[in-house]
Amino acid sequence: MMASDVDLDATGLLDGLDGHARQERAELIAWLLDRGFSIENIRSAFSPMLLPANRIIGDDGTRVSAQELSESSGVSVELLQRLHRAVGLARVDDPTLAVLPRADAESVLPAAELMKVGFTADEIVLILRLLMDGLTHSAVVMRQTALSHLLEPGTSELELARAAEALSDQADPLIGPLTENLLRLALRHGFQTEVVNAADDPVQFVKTIGDAVMFVSSEPVALLDAVLDLVDAVAADALPRLRVGVAYGPAASYAGDWYGKPVNVASRITAVAPPWTVYAEESARLEIGDAPGIAWQEVGARRLKGVGGEVRLFRASRAAQAATGCS
Repeated sequence: MMASDVDLDATGLLDGLDGHARQERAELIAWLLDRGFSIENIRSAFSPMLLPANRIIGDDGTRVSAQELSESSGVSVELLQRLHRAVGLARVDDPTLAVLPRADAESVLPAAELMKVGFTADEIVLILRLLMDGLTHSAVVMRQTALSHLLEPGTSELELARAAEALSDQADPLIGPLTENLLRLALRHGFQTEVVNAADDPVQFVKTIGDAVMFVSSEPVALLDAVLDLVDAVAADALPRLRVGVAYGPAASYAGDWYGKPVNVASRITAVAPPWTVYAEESARLEIGDAPGIAWQEVGARRLKGVGGEVRLFRASRAAQAATGCS
């Protein structure tokens, strides 16, 4: 449909607008019509200015139902609805209603394929939730950065729409390789972590956090031995100065990470420990006890950022000369 074939006043798309704002919107609508968007596309869009940009990054404006997608993909309606909710799509109780943007609805189909290699539905839902959590934050930064370059005083709706379309056209080829390569990077490092954990059990390497790393273990003595060995090895090789904080207590594991008070306390202890030293809080000291080959020296009570009250600290070292954070 061409703009010349449409009576814009009769569409209702200009209702409530006057003067310069009405003129700007009319110019935008005419441009969108000439680019192949329908009156209904424009009317249903939350932000008509972004229709061309969104089309480039996957949204062609068509709507599908869960039932239609199930029939074309072979994925059950029930699984599709679970996966759609996992990525934050609106809940649609009636699977026959064609209200889901096709690009959004089809985005979960590769995840459904994981069922064929042994993943359960619950595992796939968790993967999608975690992916969307990280990608949403990244998308917010990308959108805000893009808008900061596009928005200038006096920019018209049509100029903004054109600029957004051009920016999406430039960025779109980068999105796939960027996310795919980073996920592959995370998988490689994840597999390496699992190999390290299998070899070094019961002390497990969890993750890196900036220039720090986290270890956990259900055996405090084994954990202390591991970090003392690590400090000695790093010092012998003249590598960057290492400091370690050790805390003991209940923690919970979720999606490969660990959460709980001892995780936070260990990190805070690491921040105050001098280079080449291992500090432990009182509960870790008591749990480890007088293990053979370990010497203890009380450091005193300290106030740690984000930790209520004072924390008694003890320095652990090899007698011949004690969840952790290292940096």
